[in-house]
Amino acid sequence: LKLRAFPDAVAAASAALDLNPLYAKALVHRGRAQVALGEALEGALDLERALHADTRLRPHLAGELEAARKAAAHAAPDCYSLLGVEASASASDIKKAFHRLALKFHPDKQAQAAHGPEDRQRAERHFQRLTHAHATLSDATKRREYDRQRALGLRNPLWAR
Repeated sequence: LKLRAFPDAVAAASAALDLNPLYAKALVHRGRAQVALGEALEGALDLERALHADTRLRPHLAGELEAARKAAAHAAPDCYSLLGVEASASASDIKKAFHRLALKFHPDKQAQAAHGPEDRQRAERHFQRLTHAHATLSDATKRREYDRQRALGLRNPLWAR
């Protein structure tokens, strides 16, 4: 983490967690790296798991966990980037992108590759985000409102609904 090689840190910590899912030090490193990469929700979840694995970390991680939780609450994913389409994409392009990603990230398919309940929950959350993005962009009224709010620089308020 000191060298700012965050993707490498996530990979190394994930490899350690494959061996021991409750390895607190690896959870902390992966959580910090994920927060630095802009994946605040995943980072906060790893920091929480680290606290559950080793309660002695509480004084050291309390402020960091709170900051990660706040960042996760404010960082709503962009519907277009989540589906991997441009803002000018047609309804059929959005539908195709969603179906391709739904096949790839469906929780039942991901459960086979999951290493534990946390991985399954992560897959379910990602699939819910994909479904919500598709619902928002495939409805013309919701999409118009989403685009309007996005142009104003608002933080994806449709995600709160």
